[in-house]
Amino acid sequence: MKICPNCNTKLNDENMFCTNCGANCKEVEILSDVTENVSVVEEAPVVEEAPVVEEAPVVEEAPVVEEAPVVEEAPVVEAPVVEAPVVEAPAAEAPAEDPGKTLGLVAMILGIASLVLCVACSCFGLGLFSGIPAIAGVICGFLANKKSKEVGIKNKKASIGLILSIVAIVLTVVFYVGLLLLGGAAALFSGLDSGYYY
Repeated sequence: MKICPNCNTKLNDENMFCTNCGANCKEVEILSDVTENVSVVEEAPVVEEAPVVEEAPVVEEAPVVEEAPVVEEAPVVEAPVVEAPVVEAPAAEAPAEDPGKTLGLVAMILGIASLVLCVACSCFGLGLFSGIPAIAGVICGFLANKKSKEVGIKNKKASIGLILSIVAIVLTVVFYVGLLLLGGAAALFSGLDSGYYY
């Protein structure tokens, strides 16, 4: 059994709220059977005493204040408006045309062509033809980069063409050195087989 802490109503143990006043009784302790027989003494309602009314103090009349004389407003003087001269900002310059743009494109095309020729000519034994466009690609790439740097622009196509052309020249040189070494080795070994020594 529970007893509501708000209105002292007896409640069942399962009740979570008081059936009389609706107070929360979840945390109320369950009383044992011994306390069921004990009657709950309700407190007598407290009667409040009526407040004593004191006499209101007598308010003296406030002195009459004379109205202040009206002061005329001073005339408003407007300051002259001075317009600042309009200064136009210089128009933003259009980005400079890249003078090495076309030459950079030519260098890139020559670099790609020299690599393709280097691989194709190496297969057929004509490596000399891959060196010609590679040398032209190096020259065009160098000039295109120089013209672009004068204007302050980085020319990626010229740089790519320059690199590809240099790679093609290196491969061509390696191809010719390889041919010379193989030719010399072949001549050396062919002379040993014939039995003639020079």
